[in-house]
Amino acid sequence: MQEESTDQTPPTLENRLVAKYGELIELQELVQLLKYPSPLALKRAVASGKLNIELVQIGSRKVAATRDVATLLVTSGLSERPGSTH
Repeated sequence: MQEESTDQTPPTLENRLVAKYGELIELQELVQLLKYPSPLALKRAVASGKLNIELVQIGSRKVAATRDVATLLVTSGLSERPGSTH
């Protein structure tokens, strides 16, 4: 009897973040995710180049691309590598 293949690989960090936050993550959510003390501290880190993501103004909100945040976490070594199943 042949066993059925169940290709259910766990979602990547990028997929999990997009499922939770959508394509864009708001500044306050980003502050919590990256454990910054305040939105101002995070904006300063971005402005100084210490945090390699782009914040974009949409109306009165600042947002970042969720995929860019996932890439930042992976490339900084703070999370699994792309395609990893941790």
